[in-house]
Amino acid sequence: SNRKLLLQSRAPTILLRLLLDVLHGLEDEGLSESNPTAKGLQELIEILASDMVSSNGTAVKRDATTDEARADAEQDASTLRLLLSAIETSSLSRPLRNVIAKLLPYLTYGQSALSKELAMEFVRHVDLQRLGEYELECEDYSQVLMATFVHASSSLPANEVCHSLRTELIQCGYLDRVASFVMQNCPSEPPCWTSSLWVKGDQLTSKKKSQLEKQWRIYMQRAGLKPAFDMLIGLSKQHKATQSFVGTFKSSKQQSLIEVCHWIESTSDSTSARVTMKGLGLVAETLLDELASDGSPVATEVKDIRRKTRNRKKEIAMERRSKALVSMGAFGPNKAAAASSPNKASDENNSSGVRGTAASLLAPVFGFFQNSEASSSQPPPSKRRKKDSSPKKEEEPPAKPAWMAEMEDMEDETGLTCAVCQEGRTLQPSELLGLYAYVKKVSVPLSQCGGRSCIDGTSLLTALPPSMPSSLSDSHAANEWYPAARAVAEELKDTARSSLSSLATSRRATYFTTTVSAGNAIHFSCHNRARQADRNHPKAPKSEWEGASLRNSRVNCNVILPLVSSRSSKVPLVAVDVALTEHQTAVSNLLGARPKSMLWNILH
Repeated sequence: SNRKLLLQSRAPTILLRLLLDVLHGLEDEGLSESNPTAKGLQELIEILASDMVSSNGTAVKRDATTDEARADAEQDASTLRLLLSAIETSSLSRPLRNVIAKLLPYLTYGQSALSKELAMEFVRHVDLQRLGEYELECEDYSQVLMATFVHASSSLPANEVCHSLRTELIQCGYLDRVASFVMQNCPSEPPCWTSSLWVKGDQLTSKKKSQLEKQWRIYMQRAGLKPAFDMLIGLSKQHKATQSFVGTFKSSKQQSLIEVCHWIESTSDSTSARVTMKGLGLVAETLLDELASDGSPVATEVKDIRRKTRNRKKEIAMERRSKALVSMGAFGPNKAAAASSPNKASDENNSSGVRGTAASLLAPVFGFFQNSEASSSQPPPSKRRKKDSSPKKEEEPPAKPAWMAEMEDMEDETGLTCAVCQEGRTLQPSELLGLYAYVKKVSVPLSQCGGRSCIDGTSLLTALPPSMPSSLSDSHAANEWYPAARAVAEELKDTARSSLSSLATSRRATYFTTTVSAGNAIHFSCHNRARQADRNHPKAPKSEWEGASLRNSRVNCNVILPLVSSRSSKVPLVAVDVALTEHQTAVSNLLGARPKSMLWNILH
């Protein structure tokens, strides 16, 4: 509720202006990033910006009909101008620029006048010809506003406040400039190495093919294409006017932007043409997915052009299948019939000659058309047997390929294997394995065996019978274990009575953890790499345990239980200590208190 009041009172604008003043004052000393005041302000602004995103702008939008609201609007306009001026003259780190970029669209507070003014600042400061410098992430402080505006365009959320800014960006020509930049120097025909984009029967000469390859190579090497696609994706997010504009945009050569995006998403790298996509296929596909979303006015056009290419791919697959079947049929008895079928219209003498030739060729193989003359021409059986009985040279077995010998020499993996690399302690003895597990907090009242004496076994020892049953009198347990347990029970009896009497009347609960696992193991190093990949996924980023649940056979998990044993002695001690510390931290956060010792985690 306090943060909601801060949003309604325009606190993000004031705090951001204050932060920029602090950074400007500390800029000469080089302490802007380590100053505690700057850090505190940045954290507070991040929290408020997150609240703005989660509230879809409803917490900052205000009716501008009253005089008080008009006065606030005038003050917001002047504050926005001063804020942009301060951003332009300050040296901001990239994380802080990202925070400001996320916060910037909400500083209009849903007012059309402020949105229009901010949109004009986008047009004034974003130089599309310098997008290559932004793509290389160079720290050029003279272009801080440009970097901020480009990041804001790429990460613009879908809500009413941001839709107001999107509308103004269309009207001021910013979206037209970005789309024209994407279509600049784009070839007029699809890549020649992707046959599914060409109509059946189209033939390309070698000269035209080389020209197309050169044109696409020059286009793919253009700097700033990926940020431009990212801006189109961010601006088109759930905004019908922007989707309609992008879907119907055509270049000066009457070339459709949708068609070009489809060409890029349907092709891949070409080694012969020396063309590298550099990730453009993924962003083009993401843009078309946004244009084809439910409710988009151009969804039908995108689906039609994709369906056309998909049908062409099926035709190519069927042609290749037919060719493969024909080539397979050429090696069999039907080849002669297939070869003689076109000659059915020839005269009878020629056809009989062909049949006679085919019969003479097939007779030794199949034993057809045998007669007395053929049998008399063969040598006597005795000579044949003598010839067959001659010793034959033994055939040498074929030599095995090197890769097969190497595979046979590899040791088979036994025991648990990692869910990512499919290797365990045999092939990776120096990597620490763990089990994906789910830890849950449970409370057990002291009166229901939730006390320490019930957990450590004191109650069990003090409840031992005075003597063993006669049936077990001569057993090993009666001779070795029972006397020692009785001796310990006598020592603990006095201290246990006082604790048991207090537990009988106590209603206070103690908290423990229960752990379940699906038995899926993973290396800690593989989990860290997979977590980083899930977080940086361009289309569907996932949290750590959301991605881990997919690797855990879609079973929920929130911790990795380290597997430490004598068989894993090659694992560095530092890795074991780090893994146990992470498990200890997860359990502590779950319980709300830190255990005094790591022993219970080791004895889990």
